[in-house]
Amino acid sequence: MSATAQTTPTIDELTDSLLSLYKEAQYTSAINLADEIEAQLDTATRADKDSLFCTLQVFKGKSYYRKNQPQKAIDALDRGIQRWESKIGKKGDQYAFMLDNQGLYYISVGDSVSSQKGLQRTLQALNVINDIPDKAVSSDMQGVLCHIAEAYSNVKMPKDAIVYEIRCLNICEKLNGKHSEEYIDELPYLSKYYLEAGDTVNADKTDLDKETLKNEYDKGQRDLPNADQRDFTSAEVCHKYSYEALRCADFYLNHLITSNYMDQCRVYLMNWVDASPDIKINAPESYAKLLKDKNGLPYFVAYIAGCVKYSIENEEKEYSPLMHYSATIDMLNFYINNKELTGKVKSLDKAVSLYNKSEDALVDYIVEQYPKEDNNEK
Repeated sequence: MSATAQTTPTIDELTDSLLSLYKEAQYTSAINLADEIEAQLDTATRADKDSLFCTLQVFKGKSYYRKNQPQKAIDALDRGIQRWESKIGKKGDQYAFMLDNQGLYYISVGDSVSSQKGLQRTLQALNVINDIPDKAVSSDMQGVLCHIAEAYSNVKMPKDAIVYEIRCLNICEKLNGKHSEEYIDELPYLSKYYLEAGDTVNADKTDLDKETLKNEYDKGQRDLPNADQRDFTSAEVCHKYSYEALRCADFYLNHLITSNYMDQCRVYLMNWVDASPDIKINAPESYAKLLKDKNGLPYFVAYIAGCVKYSIENEEKEYSPLMHYSATIDMLNFYINNKELTGKVKSLDKAVSLYNKSEDALVDYIVEQYPKEDNNEK
């Protein structure tokens, strides 16, 4: 009788486990696993060896930070930053991300010396991210500006904090609108910096703006982009407003079909997809038939919204099996939430019943729907 051989998990499998541990808030286990992966990485031959090493330091830094051990978080990021600078250079998204994270960890220490170091790091991150295409209006840019403002506040320079917090809010408004939890939750920081600067008038005005926006938000008011205000006649214009397309896709997929702004989002999405060279969608024939079903149109739009979301978030414009899979899951979730409002759709009911039967059955169904020949038609 022979013993069953146990396979050793690959570095990629261990990295997936590391992500799961972090998401489950098992920070000590995540740190230990990151150390284990790092030891294996020392003898590995991989093209992404250096970037993966830096990713491990990011996870360790975030885990130490969650454990309220900022100095260990700072030390982990030091190793990542030094490796990136020596092997890749002082550039790139991940480099800016590490600089900004380390700046945040320095700021969290709270003393003036650490805050000054945090300010230097976050300003350095801003210089890097300014050179990255398409980051001018992004959550990454918003985060960096927010941390710079906090650092200036900690070093008793509130007027500079105000400047960067206003820039942060301007980005937040473009990404989410003023009538959003993200924007409303950010306003108290601006008020705080005004008070630190002795400007009670603007502090009071900011507090009043917050209350007004909160009341309007609670009553259902949102700020969604309007296709009538955009001229999608050039690739540059379409690309410039891709963040608005993502906002419309997110809103459409996460609200009931009876919600306000759904038609507005639908029109924006379809116009943007039709004009933009940044995305290519070859919707399966079986999904295109939804357009002929009296109850099916909202779900075809949901599939398009899912493709848009996947494409922009992953920076992939080509239609692919992964885009199709992600968009189908989005469409089916949207169907489950809305079918009592629109009436049932036979083909989508079949897909949902397969999921109830087994996840593998649903996966097989989704794979079967993918076009056999991708002609990149929208």
